[in-house]
Amino acid sequence: MEGLPEIKDPQLGFQLVKDPDVINAYSQDALGIKGNFEAIVRPKGEEEVLDVISYCYNTSKKLTPQGLRTSLTGASMAEEGIALCLEEMNSILDVDEKAKVAYVQPGVPTGDLRRFFNTLGLMYPPDPTSQKECTIGGNVATNASGSRSLKFGSTGDWVCYLRVIDGTGKVHEFYTRKGLKSACGPRIFQNSVDIIVGSEGIFGVITKIGLRLIDKPPDSIIFVVFFEDVYKALQFVTHVILHKKKLPAAMELLDEYCMSLLEGMEGYYAPKGSRCIIYFEEDIWDDTNEDQLLESWYQLIERHTKLSQDTILLRSNRQKEGFKQLRHRVPEALNEESIRAAKHGGLKISTDWVVPLENITKIFRFFDELRPMLKDMPVARYGHIGSGHPHFNIIARDEREKELAKEAEKRLVLKALELDGTISGEHGIGKLKKGYLSLMYPQEVISTLKSVKNILDPKWILSPGNII
Repeated sequence: MEGLPEIKDPQLGFQLVKDPDVINAYSQDALGIKGNFEAIVRPKGEEEVLDVISYCYNTSKKLTPQGLRTSLTGASMAEEGIALCLEEMNSILDVDEKAKVAYVQPGVPTGDLRRFFNTLGLMYPPDPTSQKECTIGGNVATNASGSRSLKFGSTGDWVCYLRVIDGTGKVHEFYTRKGLKSACGPRIFQNSVDIIVGSEGIFGVITKIGLRLIDKPPDSIIFVVFFEDVYKALQFVTHVILHKKKLPAAMELLDEYCMSLLEGMEGYYAPKGSRCIIYFEEDIWDDTNEDQLLESWYQLIERHTKLSQDTILLRSNRQKEGFKQLRHRVPEALNEESIRAAKHGGLKISTDWVVPLENITKIFRFFDELRPMLKDMPVARYGHIGSGHPHFNIIARDEREKELAKEAEKRLVLKALELDGTISGEHGIGKLKKGYLSLMYPQEVISTLKSVKNILDPKWILSPGNII
């Protein structure tokens, strides 16, 4: 925000903003979950972060780091204390093009980072759907992923260095040595960044991030394939992932409700009789035999859908970016519905579980059994289907519907665990899902988390309510 009132105490060394209108602007996340901060601090550098943490440690005030508040679990919100908004720590500090490593501050928007690296002929692979609105620090804090996680993994797979200030004001540096053989004790200490990645601010505040990069592929093609129903689409995806020798970079699903959200938008088309879209992206390298690639995909598509002739190929950057904007519009529209519902006691209940691909059809069938309990609540299913990671979004329009939606979510989480899955693939645990953590981890693991918290944040001032 521009024009924030400056209330700078020389003894503090940072600006403490207490204007109610400003606080209100920083007290709602993308889902509509509200916080209740007493003040906002927007540091411009690490020294200010140190000053803020020291102040909170000495006064026992709670401190919640936040980026651009795209959280879907309430992680960037808190019921008390100070919000530490890192949006002004947004510099790209250094890029070593030869080593393919970059060092950045946590407040850089992820989309800006990716575009900058592209101008250098390099690529940072993780591409969260909200990359234009989210920050790289928030991505690290939740171990965010995106459509390209199918081929390239999550944020944590590309983090090689972290500089973190813990809850006592002590500075720590964490590294990864991936690619090197090592038998030097437990693996988590060999790649110590893993202690921080996904920790959602409970251990410390990230002030500097090292990222690994790769060469940018010269080109890519997006295939948009239409199916008569979601189960034919799932058969296609399962066959591709389990049997194809080389995976596409991304493979995404949009169900019938998602398609209805896009009707009338520029660039959107769906043939009559289509009830589900699978789109996937293939990177094209200099040695790619494009004709052979297209032929192999067309043969596979023809075997799985009667609508194969309606398949769309997107080749130009304008076409591809236009379609990705349509894809981004789906969660954007659902979040808008959630914010409206929150005013009446409702909320968007969004699943984030992941299951092995061989079990994906089972959990969709299980949801069909649950669907009657949700009555006429809108439900959208979309997302990273190639990774076994679709999002089921239930729009609960009031408090009563919210309780039903939460019960459906819990049953889906339990089913995902039964099918050898996890409870969260990219959004993190935050405050909304921490009740599920004990379903996935034994008490000993949760106790270990608390022990690490006691060491790095002995007064428990950081990110109250997140994870544990």
